[in-house]
Amino acid sequence: MLRKWRIAIGTAALVGVAMLIAAHGVVQDSATTGARSTCPNTSREPGQGIVLVAVDGSESTANGRLRGEYAQTVSEVAQGAATQGSYLVIDRFAASIAGIETICETSTRVSAAAPLFADAKRTELEHMLAGASRAAGDVRASEHGTDILAALTDAIERVHALRGGDHALARIVILTDGNQVADGVSLRHLLKTDSDLAAVRRIAGGQALPDARGMAIEVWGVGRIGVGGPIPTRTVLRMEHAWRLICASTHAESCLASSNLTE
Repeated sequence: MLRKWRIAIGTAALVGVAMLIAAHGVVQDSATTGARSTCPNTSREPGQGIVLVAVDGSESTANGRLRGEYAQTVSEVAQGAATQGSYLVIDRFAASIAGIETICETSTRVSAAAPLFADAKRTELEHMLAGASRAAGDVRASEHGTDILAALTDAIERVHALRGGDHALARIVILTDGNQVADGVSLRHLLKTDSDLAAVRRIAGGQALPDARGMAIEVWGVGRIGVGGPIPTRTVLRMEHAWRLICASTHAESCLASSNLTE
């Protein structure tokens, strides 16, 4: 009798997952990866926290090991967002703001009238986050250049749009080697002759970034390149400093730039 009861419960849970996926799931194809990730078609609730992670898919990060580290970090960030019940966005970027792709955008808040359906929904969410994390790491380089500044600008503006007038806290995480290469300018090359501040001004081109008050901005993986030789430690430290200066100009709640790819 006990065994039959367990089988019935297990079957009901599987049916619950299937029903939830059919009712709420939206399958998105990534033109860059060919991968598929299932993201529930949900809206952000007023006051719900926001976590946006943008992954560098440019040629300089095209390395299996590095992409694997990116996927692991995305997974950690996504799990953290799910623990807090945040609204999660996972993007891929490369050489321009026009080329930014959304891999997944969904609410991670789990609520259901019955515990069984809550468990089924959590299972669905876990599978979705795992698939989205793999898709973020599997991107194939399709463009030369890396416009990290465009990715940061787009992320801040996306947060403003998602907030819809409220002041919910938001976290922006950018996974990148940190070398801005756009409009004929390379951060690494600038640092050979310019001060950190002068390099930042050249990168910004005199344009002010959008206001990021109430947002925590983090740039992870600075100096970790997928192709070419290693970047000298001093250069990596200066690149980190440059991104902290750029972040500070947005008036963000907090700024972090690190060569690490783990929390």
